[in-house]
Amino acid sequence: MSNPIAAYLKQFEGQPDVTIFNETLQKADDPVAELKKVTTRAVIVVPDEWNWPPNLQPFKNNPTHKRFYDADLLAEHLHEAGLEPYILRQIDFAGWSFCAAEAIRKLNSKERRRLERQAKFSTAATSAGTSNSGISPESKPATPQGTNPEG
Repeated sequence: MSNPIAAYLKQFEGQPDVTIFNETLQKADDPVAELKKVTTRAVIVVPDEWNWPPNLQPFKNNPTHKRFYDADLLAEHLHEAGLEPYILRQIDFAGWSFCAAEAIRKLNSKERRRLERQAKFSTAATSAGTSNSGISPESKPATPQGTNPEG
């Protein structure tokens, strides 16, 4: 039995596996449009200048920063772009604060149902002594750290 996730990801062959946004989204004219270009997975780091001490806030008058991120705004932009964060956290050190996230392209309901059916078949096959794809039909993405799963 082939792995259903591997089969799903096959359609993205030749495209980047990971897109990295390292302190760039705050400068983008349309960050959601940039995030929509992600084909499979993204790693994002943005400064969380709201949590910097006043003496470390050099960008408040910088015209290249079109927005100031916090974890909520980053999560909102990821969701608007169709990305599902599985890690979302704030990183603080020496007075500096950043929001970091890892996210994957959300599956549409048809793709999710197909993968769940394959996973159920695979789970049944494991019970019969054949190999398992390792996907549990009950599995779902973890709630991003620092967000409220209720809304």
